Parts: sequence; structure tokens; C-alpha cells
Amino acid sequence: MQANLILEQSKDELRTRKVAFDKDIAVGSMIEIPSAAWTADQLALHCSFFSIGTNDLIQYLLAVDRVNDRVAHLYEPAHPAVLRAIQHIIATARQHKLSTSICGEMGGDPLFTPIFLGLGADDLSVAPSGLPDVKFLLRNIRLDEAQALAAKVLQQSDPKNTLAILRKFYLDHMGSLARPEVTEDTTVKS
Repeated sequence: MQANLILEQSKDELRTRKVAFDKDIAVGSMIEIPSAAWTADQLALHCSFFSIGTNDLIQYLLAVDRVNDRVAHLYEPAHPAVLRAIQHIIATARQHKLSTSICGEMGGDPLFTPIFLGLGADDLSVAPSGLPDVKFLLRNIRLDEAQALAAKVLQQSDPKNTLAILRKFYLDHMGSLARPEVTEDTTVKS
């Protein structure tokens, strides 16, 4: 990949100038557009990790401008295309022994935490306000439960059904600790 060639040129320049640097710096691919998602197997040959940028991935998969008030309501993290694309990216990363992190709003949304665990994501990017719920869920659900939930939601064709399944799972596991804003009829959309 051209980016890796440029990186190596930069390393050579630093060596020549005798500037210290981490020669083993990890190089990853940010997966934010459909073309990157569907060529993840090729990208995996040139990097050591994937980071899935869910905000842009959703926007480009669904052709929805999330900041345009006329169409922003169509921005749907629970859409089957989104969940299946994320599944594909994580599965590809695992085949190539790469780690995968989930960034963007979905990464910190406790409704989606069990799915990411079930699919095999390694890291979640979570805003400080979301840490208590995400941490509680990760500590209190079994991997087999998360895998079964992920398999179930990947079979859904209607995002509303997916969200209902996710809300029930969240409520069942959070109990009295559940935050009302998480169980409302909308998920975090930005």
C-alpha cells in the first residue's frame, strides 16, 4: 500500500536526521466506507489492526447524511446492512489475526455492546458517560449469550425488531441500573 511506503520513507528520513522514533509503530486501517469494508481482506495484508468508524460507515452504507435534518431520521445503526458489514469486517480481521476496535457512537452505545462482544471485537471506544453501562455489561454477560444475541440480530430484517431485541437484553441484564435514555425508542444518533 502506498501509505506504508510513505511511512517507510518517513522512517528513513528520521533515521538520516538521527531523530528517535518507534520503528515498530503499529499501522492500522480505519474502516469507514463500504469499499474498505468489502476489501478488508486486502487491507488486512498491509496492517496490524482495524478500527471501524461506525458513524461514517453507517452514513455511507445507508446513503444518509446524518447532519441533514430532512434525511437524518434514516440514519439507523441497527440496519441489517450495518450489522452485517461490521460482522464481515471483524470476521476478516480475525481470519488475519488482527485486532478490531469499534469507534463512533455505536462503540459506546450499551445496546450494541453485547453484539460487538459476540462478534469478537477487541476494543470499544466509549465516551466517559457511557463507561459504567458498558463496563457493567461486559462484566455481567457470558460470551455464549453475546454470541447468541449477535446471531439472532443478524437474522433480523427490520431495525425496529433488532432494537426491541437489544433493549430487552439490556433491560434483562441491567435491571434497576438501566438508564431510561438507553431504553427509549431511539438509539444514539449523531
